[in-house]
Amino acid sequence: MTTITLPIDPKHFWAIVALAGFVLAVAVVYAAMPRTEGKHSDPLDRLKDILGLAQFGDGLFLLLALMWSGLFLALFGGLLLMLWELIWFAVPQNPSAEASARFALLRLAAMTATLGAVVALPFTLIRVRLTRDSNKTADESLFNDKINAATEDLHAMRQRWDGEQNIWEDDITRRNAAIDRLEGLANERPDTAPRISRLLSVYVRELTREVPSEIPPEDVATKDLRTWAQGPTVKRSDMENAVQVLGRLKQIGDIDPDSITIDLRGANLKSFDLSGLQLSKALLSEAQMQGAHLNGAHMQEANLNGAHMQKASLNGAHMQGADLRKTQMQEADLFEAQMQRAHLNEAQMQEANLNGAHMQKANLNGAHMQKAHLNGAQMQKANLNGAHMQKAHLNGAQMQKANLFAAQVQGAHFSGAQMQRANLFQAQMQGANLNGAHMQKAHLNGAQMQKANLFAAQVQGANLNGAHMQKADLRSAQLQGAVLFQAQMQGANLSGAAYDETNILSRANFSASLLSSVDFANVGISREQLNSGFGTSRTVLPDGSGPENPNWPAHWPTLRMTSIEARNEWEKWQTDPDNYTPPTAP
Repeated sequence: MTTITLPIDPKHFWAIVALAGFVLAVAVVYAAMPRTEGKHSDPLDRLKDILGLAQFGDGLFLLLALMWSGLFLALFGGLLLMLWELIWFAVPQNPSAEASARFALLRLAAMTATLGAVVALPFTLIRVRLTRDSNKTADESLFNDKINAATEDLHAMRQRWDGEQNIWEDDITRRNAAIDRLEGLANERPDTAPRISRLLSVYVRELTREVPSEIPPEDVATKDLRTWAQGPTVKRSDMENAVQVLGRLKQIGDIDPDSITIDLRGANLKSFDLSGLQLSKALLSEAQMQGAHLNGAHMQEANLNGAHMQKASLNGAHMQGADLRKTQMQEADLFEAQMQRAHLNEAQMQEANLNGAHMQKANLNGAHMQKAHLNGAQMQKANLNGAHMQKAHLNGAQMQKANLFAAQVQGAHFSGAQMQRANLFQAQMQGANLNGAHMQKAHLNGAQMQKANLFAAQVQGANLNGAHMQKADLRSAQLQGAVLFQAQMQGANLSGAAYDETNILSRANFSASLLSSVDFANVGISREQLNSGFGTSRTVLPDGSGPENPNWPAHWPTLRMTSIEARNEWEKWQTDPDNYTPPTAP
């Protein structure tokens, strides 16, 4: 029989065997323990939660856990070996062994204390976590008490002697104080801001039932309606204060603005001062905001469908992408307002101030802007399909590629407006002032421009198929390359208008029009078309000739004359074309 001899002290060998047996026994007991079926979670995350170290990353936590485990195992193993050594040499045999035993006892005491501290570390962490959770619960309870106290004061009442008896009425002072406390609590704990916003929204909506906005008078003069919209002042300061707080909640740091719900549908906000507040994505449909101050307010993507904002001040307000359908904004001040991509279908903006407003790609289908001021407004690619802008002021407006299909712009002012490539198909522009307007390559098919002023207008390459320009003023208009097929220009003043060989004038009607100082050289215009109009000695025929041409129309003067004289002769000819005789040299 072979005998294996290990190079190890017997006392150490039996200590290792005892330790291994202990570990094996623990493993057997753990394996035999019953398992509870439940929600499975990451053991590492569960351990971190128990120790209150959830904020630690997995890598750092594992490093610390391994360090602690190594230290624990080293101390625990050393302690077991030392205990085994003391048991092995229970009775010292000589003074030297006695000294060694005493030293071993000292080491045992030190190692036991150290091991106790190491073992106590996880339990200390657990105790700290429990204390922290307890403190957090206490803080939550205290904070809830503060909110509840402020909430109770939102419906505070007071007694007042009215001369005959004590009556109860709303305590406005305490309510304002409660609203201020709620704002302070939101700043203290930003995570409660959504809850407070819902609370204040309900407060304003419910109070609106008790303090509704006055119904605007019917069948009154504009002046009286204007006076009504501007007064009276705010009825309830607590309502105004609540809305102002709502507008500031989104500005609190470390908070997601989208988590704040501002629901003021149908609320009475008349004459409120809401300037500069953050009301983006707010629900304000049907809200009563007549005469409100919203200068610089942020209302991006807000729902203002059907809101009443007559005479409201919205200077520089930010309403990009907002829903302003059927909104009432008569005489509102929207100077330089930002309304890119806003939805303004059927909005009522009569006599509103929209000077310098930004409405690129806005949807203004059927909007009412009669007599509105849109000077310098930015409306590139805006949709103004069927919009009503009679007598509106659009001088210098930027309307490149805008859609004005069937728009009603009779008597509107477009001096210097930029409408390159705009769609004005069947637009109603009778009597409109388009002095110096830029309409290169615009679509004016079937547009109604009777008596319109197109003096020096830039309409190169425009499509004027079937356009109606009877008695329009087209003096010095730049019409090179324009398509005037079947255009109706009876009685129009075309003095100095510019054409070229690319013009399409087929079936265009020049009857009774003034063609003074027009150069038709190389232009495709028929003799019948020329004979139907009235030229002067400054008119150039298609072949480049003048009065010396034997085909010179008989009713056209050959004498040199001023523009005023030419106009006078034109008017004489229009009065009685059959009996008109051109002036001759004295």
